[in-house]
Amino acid sequence: MARRYAQAHAAYSKALKFDKNCIDALRGRALSLHALGRDNEALFDYDAALALAPREEDLWYNFGVSLLGLGAVDDALLAFARALEINPSYAIAADSAAFAESKRGRFLEAIAYCDRLLEKDPRNQRALRLKADALLAAKRFDEALKIYDAALRLSPRDVELLVNRSTALLSLNRRDEAFASAKEALACDANVSLAWRAYGTVALKLGLYETARDAFIRALELSPNDADALSGQAIALKELGEIDAALRTFDAALAINPENEDVKSNKGALLLLLGRYPEGLPLFEYRRANSHTLHLKAWLPWPEWRGEDLTGKRLLVMDEAGLGDVIQYSRYFPLLAREPARRVAFGCRASMRALIETLDPPTELVTDVRVDEFDLFTPLCSLPLVLGTRVDSIPAPARYLAADPRRRDVWRQRIGAHGFKIGVSWRGSSTAQSDDTRSAPLSAFAPLAELPGVRLISLQKNEGVQEITKANGVFRIEELGPDFDTGPDAFLDTAAAMEAMDLVITIDTSIAHLAGALGRPLWIALKYVPEWRWLLQRDDSPWYPTARLFRPRTLGDWGGVIADMTEALRARL
Repeated sequence: MARRYAQAHAAYSKALKFDKNCIDALRGRALSLHALGRDNEALFDYDAALALAPREEDLWYNFGVSLLGLGAVDDALLAFARALEINPSYAIAADSAAFAESKRGRFLEAIAYCDRLLEKDPRNQRALRLKADALLAAKRFDEALKIYDAALRLSPRDVELLVNRSTALLSLNRRDEAFASAKEALACDANVSLAWRAYGTVALKLGLYETARDAFIRALELSPNDADALSGQAIALKELGEIDAALRTFDAALAINPENEDVKSNKGALLLLLGRYPEGLPLFEYRRANSHTLHLKAWLPWPEWRGEDLTGKRLLVMDEAGLGDVIQYSRYFPLLAREPARRVAFGCRASMRALIETLDPPTELVTDVRVDEFDLFTPLCSLPLVLGTRVDSIPAPARYLAADPRRRDVWRQRIGAHGFKIGVSWRGSSTAQSDDTRSAPLSAFAPLAELPGVRLISLQKNEGVQEITKANGVFRIEELGPDFDTGPDAFLDTAAAMEAMDLVITIDTSIAHLAGALGRPLWIALKYVPEWRWLLQRDDSPWYPTARLFRPRTLGDWGGVIADMTEALRARL
């Protein structure tokens, strides 16, 4: 084939020696140069041809294709737009423009081009695919799913469509449906690496770690240089407790793609889990790749603080991540504000302001920020890195947040003084981003309720509350009423109620961070391989002095964890 194009190139070149202004010869030689991968040379012929025939849409279109091949996406888009200006019905130019806009990250523009094509042909499979992919990239998951379904009605066995549909469903937290879509892709063709990777990705979210590991292994057999599949395999290995193998696999992924930010972030979290903060914290900065909040430099006018002297400077700490992170990292604010020559403020979300205002000394909290107010910024979860935190230097006061005294008195009276009062929480958020394998079934807590004098009192809000009715048929768990933490401020009633408890027992969720920050007696039921901040093996936490950690011996062994807690509580009572 290459020989044919070379012969064509030679023939067109010969023709141009006789007539350098021959449009057909210029067009033909440019096309042959494109086919030979010599787009930089093809551009000269397109320039010459367009100077002679500026109204030929196919010249503009092919000019754009060569520009796109050279990575000149903006120039290619101008060429496609010119072709469409000449001929608004030129479908292939609209198709290429949609592709180029997506490549540039301008998904709304890509969608507009797709809609232009679909107005003329609602069954245009290429336009449906491009539109769905653009909607997925723009995080408009519901809309993307509808378009994938429309495309699949035309091509029900299209593996790539099924895989991307699985991604959309997973992003909507419809995990079982996402798993089914990935399975369907494999049923269509089990020799597609992408399908195995998608299957493994959903299995990870479902906590099926052995299934996930095996799926990524199969993906890698089909595509050995797939860094994303290696990363997925490393995560599965970590969750299975194969820590050394996980580290090696992350390194293998980085050897293939050293710039993969997800791999760097995940490796960083694993190093933090091992207590290797000097290595892990710099890599953990790559968490920003998938955070809307942390795409900060797009609009913040100030440089990022890297630890330099803050004397005479005004620092803005930006909110990020989950509610538990806000509680955990707020311990740093009093340290930052010690010097009177500094101004340190926290851009705190509205729901957390009332709780964070209880810091002593208080921290300035801001919502509307003016450009002239600050000199530097830092993301909240970057504070341990900037301040050089190590496991043995974590600032860990016995308590650094406080409950509102008035609410505390109200809840002490409502809860009463009788019995050994244990506040319990068993489920975290089930958003698509969270790891709900850390959640335990409420039924697992039954042995605690059987101990004489013990009162289990629910601190659970939203998800998981529906388990209480069923549990009360087996053991008693008290609820704090419909007005518990119903206002716009998060955790104010929870903090006050904790002051009336003798002990807080919770899974790894924001409740654990709140109890630790309040200095309350705290037992945490961790999953087999916990989040990085809880480290491995130890039963105490360098972040929270009053916390005691309970770890399962095998995956999902909540019964064993609660049994250990029950024995410890029996010895304490």
